[in-house]
Amino acid sequence: MVIPISSNGRRFGYFIWPKSADAEMKEMLGGLNRVQVSFQGIDIGERTIDWGHRRISLGPAQTQRMPDTATSFVLERCNTRINLTYK
Repeated sequence: MVIPISSNGRRFGYFIWPKSADAEMKEMLGGLNRVQVSFQGIDIGERTIDWGHRRISLGPAQTQRMPDTATSFVLERCNTRINLTYK
């Protein structure tokens, strides 16, 4: 799944998905409230899924290091782990 990187997500350290992707996210992540996250191949630990605000915290240190040319997150699920990369 490819999701555009929002300016607030980059600034405050969140993977934020749009409302239009809610159904796909719920299908992909099922009823999970917490998920193990790997960002750019590095395990950053277990994170809470904030379904109300449609976001997962990655931490500002992670997102602020991304190059300005990065425009999208690529999300893949592997059991209870999600792999996030940017492109």
